[in-house]
Parts: sequence; C-alpha cells; structure tokens
Amino acid sequence: MTITAIDPHTAVAPAEVSQLFDAVQQLPAESPLREMVSNLLAAVERGTGVSLFENEDTLSPNQVASMLNVSRPHVSKLIRDGVLPARLKGTHHLVRVADVVAFAERRDAASKHVAEVVARPTSALRTLSTKALEDLSQL
Repeated sequence: MTITAIDPHTAVAPAEVSQLFDAVQQLPAESPLREMVSNLLAAVERGTGVSLFENEDTLSPNQVASMLNVSRPHVSKLIRDGVLPARLKGTHHLVRVADVVAFAERRDAASKHVAEVVARPTSALRTLSTKALEDLSQL
C-alpha cells in the first residue's frame, strides 16, 4: 500500500535534500512532478513526516481518521452518510486515497468559504440567501 514513508525523527542530510532540489529545478516550471517533489522536499527539510500513497491504495477508517485529524467514529459517520465513498471487504470498510484527498479538498474549500463569509461585514451576512446556504451544504 504505502510506497514509502519518512518518519519525522529520521535525519535526512541537508546535502541530500539540496542535491534533489537542484535536480528537480531541471524539470519544466509547469511540471506537476516538479511541484510534487518540491513540496515533498520542503516537508522533509522542515522535519515533517511524509508518506506517499498511490491514488488507488485503500485505507482503513482508522488510517483515514489519522490523515484527516478526526476521530474514527466521525469517519464511520461520513461513510454511512455517503459523504466519503468506501467499499466493504468482509465486514471492514476501505476508502481509496483519492477519495480521502477529494474529501479533504472539499472540506478545505468549504472552510475557506465559510471564513470569507464570516469575515464580511454583518450586513453581508443578513443577505445570505437560501440558495447560498444550499450551495454551502453541497461543498
């Protein structure tokens, strides 16, 4: 399942990060690979633990909860409500990594939208239409 992982306590030589960063700079600026590897290197440089998954890999609800920083019962509710797609293998739910990423992106977009609405002057909040509220609930 996991392609590779770097524990946050694993020391990575700065020279290794620098060497890889220099190699990545040779890729075209618009390359998605350049952006992905640059982000990976930045996380390693900060000492953050990093894991790479393939989109089709599956995760248990416990793993999903850890990735999303929520409880396992909350993940189970998301699955039960159909908000987070999952399949059953025996009696256990499995969630594709791609579905977790898509859910996290929707959640982040909704949070950003709510923050923008709340930051508006009070009069703007009163004009929030039923349609706008429905749109928010769809995020």
